[in-house]
Amino acid sequence: MIVSTGFAGVVLDRPEWLNHARWLGLTVYDFIFPLFVTLSGIGLAFAYRRSVSVAVTARRVVVLLVVGLVYNALMAGVFDPATLRYTGTLQAYAVLVLVSALLHVRFKTSGAWAVITLLLGLVYTVVLLGYARSCPGAALTPECNPSLALDSWLFGPHMYSGGTRGHDPEGVVALLGVLTTASAGTTAGHLALDAREHGWSWGLGRLLAWTLALAVVGAALTQVLEPFKRLWTPPFALMAASLAVLLFAIAYIVIDRPVRNAAVGRIRSALVWPLQGVGRQSLLVYFGSRLTAALLQRHGGEVPYAQQWAERLAFLGGPQVGFALVFTSAWVALAMLLHAAKIYVHA
Repeated sequence: MIVSTGFAGVVLDRPEWLNHARWLGLTVYDFIFPLFVTLSGIGLAFAYRRSVSVAVTARRVVVLLVVGLVYNALMAGVFDPATLRYTGTLQAYAVLVLVSALLHVRFKTSGAWAVITLLLGLVYTVVLLGYARSCPGAALTPECNPSLALDSWLFGPHMYSGGTRGHDPEGVVALLGVLTTASAGTTAGHLALDAREHGWSWGLGRLLAWTLALAVVGAALTQVLEPFKRLWTPPFALMAASLAVLLFAIAYIVIDRPVRNAAVGRIRSALVWPLQGVGRQSLLVYFGSRLTAALLQRHGGEVPYAQQWAERLAFLGGPQVGFALVFTSAWVALAMLLHAAKIYVHA
């Protein structure tokens, strides 16, 4: 099925699975951001296992908040303080950094973070179920949900789509789900760090066990709540985190497994090097790629530049596939060049 999506007056067609579900239900696209949130949680475990100064944390939070607001203004194509969206992806990351830093003052073990993950999921479940009791048919809908009530009150026209969608996927309410997913990743990060003391196989076993635990608890919660991204419900938060931790475990096998052959080690390091470049330029790649894509869709006359290039690259497997391959390769190449020059853009 093909659906139309509008951006800055330009209408583009793309498969339904490349759009977020309108409310209930899940698409492949719904899992993209949660995967990165989980990986961010893993990175925060590495960052905050040791003490990090208050100044560094404050700088990261402020940079993410400011860049997030600038990003929203640029993506909207107009700067209007009366309707500028306050929430967003980078703002959600700012909250993750702040909460993780505060909690790491006291909790720096995988066990503690596993408990935090499950408690966050439980609290958010109670919040949603409690609110649903006041809704017609005890069902959460775009017309009756806690995000509509709280985020509309806090942000008004500054929330997602000006509040017309009836929810905010990065609003205060959904942040409980985001934090649940991130803390699941932080648990996995601490398990990987613990493996440095207990051994590689110990770490792999614990990572797989944590993957299974997240999947089981998430599946159990589907008996009382629908898993969907629009409110980042607990079953969705935990099952998405389970998938991401599984991918992390696979990477752990490929990258961290001890090898005795020096030649194999050198080959592995060479293959990992581009990933390091992209990882260290995550803010630049995210901000730059999204903004570039928006400009390509916005300009070019009657036929936007994005569509023109997609048609030229159709021989690579179709217009959308060809454009995605070349566009992604270009940003990976830029990240690698900056990595080679040891130039990094980060919060």
